[in-house]
Parts: sequence; structure tokens; C-alpha cells
Amino acid sequence: MASGYSREEKRLMCPFYYSFLNQCVVKGQPPYSPFMEEKIVYCLGEEYHACERYRLFFEDSGYTAMDRRTSKRVLKQYSGVMVGPEKKSYIETVDISKGGMRVKSTAYIPEGRPVSIVIEDHKGNKVDLSGWVRWTSPQEEDGKWTMGIQFTHLLDPDRLCYLYERQVA
Repeated sequence: MASGYSREEKRLMCPFYYSFLNQCVVKGQPPYSPFMEEKIVYCLGEEYHACERYRLFFEDSGYTAMDRRTSKRVLKQYSGVMVGPEKKSYIETVDISKGGMRVKSTAYIPEGRPVSIVIEDHKGNKVDLSGWVRWTSPQEEDGKWTMGIQFTHLLDPDRLCYLYERQVA
């Protein structure tokens, strides 16, 4: 499902609003589905700074941008394949956590698209994952794309330990 928003429109939206879920997700607060009026004024426009949920988060000076992550990220490099609705892409992981990973991709897959991923360690062991493209950024130096992938389900502890302990030689 495409979000239907341009990169510029997304830049103006509240960073806590996930359009494909129609939810506001703020660490330390339960997920919230905004009413239509709230969505138009706060979530989708430049007025999100006035939203009470947004203000409460940022008024707590104990939080920084990195604190918003819900799990520890580990730098790990795996190669693999990512398949979106219209494209297949070869990827290399940059980092991985139980909730998602950052990858370098040979092809652009738009934000909000579901993806299936198969990564492989240096011994040929494969791990199947599924998730959503949360953000994309072009890498001018090599023509690839860096993408944030949020897993559909958090990784179970056994699979997470497997991925953390294995690293491409």
C-alpha cells in the first residue's frame, strides 16, 4: 500500500505519525489513532509542534533522538535479497535490531511498501524476514539507496541471537 505522500509532504508531517498504520506512535505512550480533525491539523501538517503528544515527548529533556529507538542496534553486515510489490533488490545490511534494520539497496522501494527479505550469512544459512520500508535516502557516491526497514513482527530472541553472533567474514 503506497502512502500517497510526496517526500516534501512527508517532511512536513509529524515524525511520530505512521500514515500506513494511521497511528501516532510515541515512545512511552500507547499507540494512538487520531481523530480526522487531529490528523489534518497535527499529523499531516506543519502544526504538529502544537500537538499535546508531541510536546509531552519533547518537553521531557531526558529523551534524545536516539532514545526513541525501542531496541539496541548492532552493526552487522549480511547480503541478501529484498522483494517489494514491484521490485527485487540486492541488499547489504548496515545494522540490525529486534525491531528492524538499515540496509543499502540496489533499487529504490518507496516508503510504506511491504517487503520480504532473505539474508544470508557467510556459511550460507538463510533467514527470512518481512517488514515495511519506513524511510529511504539516496546515496550519491555509489548510486544505491539506504533504507530503514521495520519488521512486521519483532524478532524472537533465538533468531536475534543468531543474527547478532554471525557476521560476514
